[in-house]
Amino acid sequence: MKDLTASIAGVKMTRSSAFFADAPAPATDSEHVLRLKRAGLVIFGRTNTCELGLSLTCEPRLHGPTRNPWDATRISGGSSGGAAAAVGARVLPMAHATDGFGSIRAPAACCGLVGLKPTRGRNTMAPVLGEGLGGCSVEHAVTLSVRDSAALLDATCGSGAGDPYVAPAPARPFRQEVGADPGALRIAYTSLAPNGAKVDAESLRVLGETARLCADLGHRVREIDPPIDRAAVVATFLTLAAANTAVNLASHPTKGRPARADEVEKVTWATARLGDAVSGADYVRATQTAHKLGRQMAAFHADWDVLLTPGLATLPVKLGWLDMMMDDVDEYWRRVFAFSPFTVWFNLTGQPAMMLPLGPRSSKRRVPGSIASRRSRPEVSAPRWNPDLPGTYARVAQPYAEQFFDELNRKPFDRALLDRFAARVAGRGRVCDVGCGPGHVGGYLAARGVDVFGLDLSAAMVALARELNPTLGFEQGDLRALSLRDGSLIGVVAFYSLIHLERPAAEPALAELARVLHPGGLVLLAFHGGEGVVHADDWFGRGVSIDATLFQPDEMAAYLERAGFVVDEVTTRPPYEFEYPTTRVYAAGVKR
Repeated sequence: MKDLTASIAGVKMTRSSAFFADAPAPATDSEHVLRLKRAGLVIFGRTNTCELGLSLTCEPRLHGPTRNPWDATRISGGSSGGAAAAVGARVLPMAHATDGFGSIRAPAACCGLVGLKPTRGRNTMAPVLGEGLGGCSVEHAVTLSVRDSAALLDATCGSGAGDPYVAPAPARPFRQEVGADPGALRIAYTSLAPNGAKVDAESLRVLGETARLCADLGHRVREIDPPIDRAAVVATFLTLAAANTAVNLASHPTKGRPARADEVEKVTWATARLGDAVSGADYVRATQTAHKLGRQMAAFHADWDVLLTPGLATLPVKLGWLDMMMDDVDEYWRRVFAFSPFTVWFNLTGQPAMMLPLGPRSSKRRVPGSIASRRSRPEVSAPRWNPDLPGTYARVAQPYAEQFFDELNRKPFDRALLDRFAARVAGRGRVCDVGCGPGHVGGYLAARGVDVFGLDLSAAMVALARELNPTLGFEQGDLRALSLRDGSLIGVVAFYSLIHLERPAAEPALAELARVLHPGGLVLLAFHGGEGVVHADDWFGRGVSIDATLFQPDEMAAYLERAGFVVDEVTTRPPYEFEYPTTRVYAAGVKR
């Protein structure tokens, strides 16, 4: 475990600072540590870091420098340099790390490892901290493989009590994403650093080769410089970092006073003094600028799934070049962001970013590349025609689940259709149960070998689905604007999910389902047959206001054809005696 942030009961945490070296050991584990222990991981020591995590090298006066396992004259990166050196030297397969401006990714790049900075809020900092470094810092690990990073994130992710914000729950375990067919991705790449730092020729070569490989694999690839306020990136971070450092130097749990100049390293002291000059208004402006950068990147990712950048601007530098005992604090921070100009960008925006050893080995070391992706799905909103739809389903969620969760046991016709659908999609890719309700349809398909996850507009229904189907993934989402990549699914099942849309909205919704399906992918719909609209003011004895559209079989078939499907079959049946008295219609199609 890194000697910073992660509290282990009874184990001292020095923060690699002489000022904090005598701090008493924590009495309790942090939630992150508890989750690691529950996953069965063995914790056997602390790894070195720089003082208070304020560098991209690991050379604290308290413990001495950590050296790169591939070249002992060079840095192992920082601030998680001890972790990266241990994994790079194959002492262990993974090590805890944190990242506030590149402190997972830069060490991973230096030591030829995988380093993922998760989405802001993906891992909790409970029970004490709400966020680190003004929302820039997150916890995770450096690992030998993407598989290990994903499996570890499955063990640690999720909110904690009192978190100020949380990341959306994943549709399925991250481990299941490894090796899954992503479909045709929209991949942008850029070599333009936010601060204009020069990038060396080898890093540019690897970026270009990676982009060409992605294109050869069938992805849509283009060189694009995201339209963000580049000049604000480093300045905004330094405002947040300086103010937080001033606070941190006054946080010794027993001394009752802030650190003195002779008790900390020169850059730590000078950065804290810069923080003393940051006003409350300055800090708010910096926070708002970080949020603006996040909005700008969210707009960019509406068109591009992934952004590739160089990992670092240069090879790992020599020990001593990023010296926290230098007198010129401005020159120190200039060097930090000349060495690693891209990483801090994604700490400010909060989006996930990963360092990968992509290039051929150079002096026993792979040249790194960086991948960033969108932070979360589009916002979920109710249909204009049924504005209280999420609230309605929240009010009836429990009785709805009680009535419908086992309904397929009494519907042989529906089971036969789902069996045929399952036989055609099982083993071919992912399937989404759109408008999943309590998850009974998804659960039925999963029992037949289908890789399925559920999506529903109602947060209450998603919560119930997770409770009733603990082995499946469910998330809140909108079938009119799915946060899924083009062609990423092999199947979509939508049982009674279109009925709450106004008739003109049905065809665009089907087009959205077609967008996320791979060519040859299957769709299976169930809906109420008829004409007009059914309105209800009472449902399960609860006051509601909800409308349901009835569709004619030929009408829905025409919508499917215009949305990009070849209609396989449209069938009907009379209602079972326990159902609402409408004809039931089923439509199956194949994406052209």
